[in-house]
Amino acid sequence: MPPIRPIALAVPRRGNDLLVFEYHDLTKGETFYRPLGGGIAFGEAAEAAVRRELQEELGAGLLDVRLAGVLENIFHAFGRDGHADLLHTVS
Repeated sequence: MPPIRPIALAVPRRGNDLLVFEYHDLTKGETFYRPLGGGIAFGEAAEAAVRRELQEELGAGLLDVRLAGVLENIFHAFGRDGHADLLHTVS
């Protein structure tokens, strides 16, 4: 059974627009979109993780970060099952 992977995601907004990544799952032939972010290191707070991830991915700092909610996601993608607890933050 795959482990649960806690991740922190940012939902940067400008008006009604959201900044997301586009992914393509070759095994399913589907394109999907996901908010920016990534894994939370052991002992790292979700807010610190999302700030670090966006700095690493985009070289961008976040101004206003607050917890928007938690979503548990059980999915099948890239030919494997996954389970992630998503900690959404908003900037």
